[in-house]
Amino acid sequence: MLEETGLSVTHRYSEKIFDEKYTFMRGKQKIHKYVGYFLGRVETKKVTLQDKELNAYDRVSFAEAQEKLSFPEIKDIATQAQSTLLAKYSN
Repeated sequence: MLEETGLSVTHRYSEKIFDEKYTFMRGKQKIHKYVGYFLGRVETKKVTLQDKELNAYDRVSFAEAQEKLSFPEIKDIATQAQSTLLAKYSN
């Protein structure tokens, strides 16, 4: 994360990794992609994007994220992440 965004994680909220797996075609070659997400806190608000990996970012509420996310799989990961935080921190 530090390399791609300039952000350092100061605390992980959960050891759980939220997995996303998908396949796409690049020309005639089938590409299998795996992305692992985790829940963490960063102290700095300054983001420095690595040009080759990312072209934009946004800080939004959960409701806004659900509206912006395109694919059902990533919406499900966001819902799982929210549920994990609520289970851990709501009393």
